[in-house]
Amino acid sequence: MCGIGAEQVHDEFAAAGVRQTESDDPPCTDEELRRRWNAGGGGLARVTPAEDKPWGFKEFALMDPDNNLLRFAKPD
Repeated sequence: MCGIGAEQVHDEFAAAGVRQTESDDPPCTDEELRRRWNAGGGGLARVTPAEDKPWGFKEFALMDPDNNLLRFAKPD
Protein backbone atom coordinates (compact mmCIF):
# COMPACT_ATOMS: atom_id res chain seq x y z
CA MET A 1 0.00 0.00 0.00
CA CYS A 2 1.42 3.41 -0.90
CA GLY A 3 0.57 6.89 0.23
CA ILE A 4 1.35 9.07 3.16
CA GLY A 5 0.75 8.22 6.78
CA ALA A 6 -1.98 9.53 9.06
CA GLU A 7 0.61 11.39 11.13
CA GLN A 8 1.86 13.29 8.07
CA VAL A 9 -1.68 14.34 7.14
CA HIS A 10 -2.28 15.38 10.76
CA ASP A 11 0.89 17.49 10.73
CA GLU A 12 -0.27 19.25 7.55
CA PHE A 13 -3.57 20.24 9.21
CA ALA A 14 -1.67 21.46 12.29
CA ALA A 15 0.76 23.47 10.12
CA ALA A 16 -2.23 25.07 8.38
CA GLY A 17 -3.38 26.41 11.75
CA VAL A 18 -6.15 23.96 12.64
CA ARG A 19 -6.57 24.13 16.41
CA GLN A 20 -5.27 21.01 18.14
CA THR A 21 -7.29 19.35 20.86
CA GLU A 22 -7.09 16.12 22.84
CA SER A 23 -9.03 12.98 21.89
CA ASP A 24 -11.01 13.05 25.12
CA ASP A 25 -11.94 16.76 25.00
CA PRO A 26 -15.70 17.13 25.23
CA PRO A 27 -17.40 18.20 22.00
CA CYS A 28 -18.37 21.86 21.73
CA THR A 29 -21.94 22.75 22.46
CA ASP A 30 -24.06 24.43 19.81
CA GLU A 31 -23.90 27.59 21.90
CA GLU A 32 -20.08 27.52 21.97
CA LEU A 33 -19.90 26.90 18.23
CA ARG A 34 -22.28 29.84 17.59
CA ARG A 35 -20.16 32.07 19.86
CA ARG A 36 -16.99 31.15 17.92
CA TRP A 37 -18.74 31.62 14.58
CA ASN A 38 -20.03 35.07 15.57
CA ALA A 39 -16.57 36.05 16.85
CA GLY A 40 -15.19 35.38 13.36
CA GLY A 41 -11.65 34.41 12.50
CA GLY A 42 -12.33 30.71 12.17
CA GLY A 43 -11.41 28.58 15.14
CA LEU A 44 -14.19 26.07 14.65
CA ALA A 45 -12.03 23.43 12.99
CA ARG A 46 -10.04 21.23 15.34
CA VAL A 47 -7.92 18.10 15.11
CA THR A 48 -7.01 15.41 17.66
CA PRO A 49 -3.50 13.94 17.96
CA ALA A 50 -2.52 11.06 15.67
CA GLU A 51 -2.60 8.00 17.95
CA ASP A 52 -1.88 4.28 17.67
CA LYS A 53 -5.18 2.49 18.20
CA PRO A 54 -5.60 -1.05 19.60
CA TRP A 55 -7.06 -2.23 16.27
CA GLY A 56 -3.73 -1.63 14.52
CA PHE A 57 -4.26 1.78 12.94
CA LYS A 58 -2.68 5.21 13.40
CA GLU A 59 -5.73 7.44 13.57
CA PHE A 60 -6.86 11.03 14.21
CA ALA A 61 -10.10 12.96 13.92
CA LEU A 62 -10.79 16.35 12.36
CA MET A 63 -13.86 18.46 13.03
CA ASP A 64 -14.12 20.79 10.04
CA PRO A 65 -15.51 24.36 10.14
CA ASP A 66 -18.96 23.05 9.14
CA ASN A 67 -18.94 20.73 12.17
CA ASN A 68 -18.40 17.53 10.13
CA LEU A 69 -16.40 14.87 11.97
CA LEU A 70 -13.82 13.23 9.70
CA ARG A 71 -11.59 10.33 10.77
CA PHE A 72 -8.26 9.59 9.12
CA ALA A 73 -6.51 6.27 9.63
CA LYS A 74 -3.83 4.09 8.15
CA PRO A 75 -2.77 0.59 9.19
CA ASP A 76 0.45 0.50 11.21
